[in-house]
Amino acid sequence: MVDSPETKHALLERCGLSAIFEMANKLDVALLSVGGISTMTTSYRTGYITESDRRSLIDAGAVGDVLYNFIDENGVVVAHDVNERVISVNLANLRRTAERVLISGGREKRIALRAALKTLSPTTLITDEQTAKDLAA
Repeated sequence: MVDSPETKHALLERCGLSAIFEMANKLDVALLSVGGISTMTTSYRTGYITESDRRSLIDAGAVGDVLYNFIDENGVVVAHDVNERVISVNLANLRRTAERVLISGGREKRIALRAALKTLSPTTLITDEQTAKDLAA
């Protein structure tokens, strides 16, 4: 997470980070997890997302994230400043990866996990028993 979209662009273009993202476009396998949007999530507890940003993301419809791409309940990346400042692999690029393994679970992530399933169409899902039952219902 950087301070502005301009900083993000500068880092990608001038610091060689774009080469890393080119490699990400050629992945054979992607191991992914889902983050929720509560105050218990890693992005919030570690300080990458401020309380103001978290509340604003919720107001914008975010239910969680995949690699800091904050998504709504339909798995669509929400229009929000945070998504413009994050340096992360684009979800559309991840969908082109042949094997997409989604590893996530827990009550607090169920809505976000359902959204991630819609957007990523994982080839494999690894979760806990109760979350699997809830998703199947």
